[in-house]
Amino acid sequence: MPGGHECAIFTSREHEAAESCWGYKNCEKNPGHKNFISVQDFKDNYLPRLQSDEQRELLRSWIDKTVRLRVDCTSQARPDDDDMAEYRGTSKMRVGTGCVWYVEEPKYDEPCDCPKCGGNVARKQ
Repeated sequence: MPGGHECAIFTSREHEAAESCWGYKNCEKNPGHKNFISVQDFKDNYLPRLQSDEQRELLRSWIDKTVRLRVDCTSQARPDDDDMAEYRGTSKMRVGTGCVWYVEEPKYDEPCDCPKCGGNVARKQ
């Protein structure tokens, strides 16, 4: 699905705590993360203040669909016009956030469809 995105790109593999520290120190969008509200704090202290059950349920569903992405492999098949094309074939770590739009039923005991194993490995539960 096309859309805007942003992510941090690391030149070496940092430990997750260092990654978070780096993000706070180097964030250009919200330096120092003033007025940052954690998800748990939001759920505990802000969500109950909403006026309707419908608003609370809608926000809860978006919170549950939000995911953290951490990628350390860039496909050689990235198109030239892709934002990450310059990283083709590298293992530079990128982190960001995303949202789950659709979930299929899990596929177990079917051949894996990745080019690496060529379908010779069955997916495990």
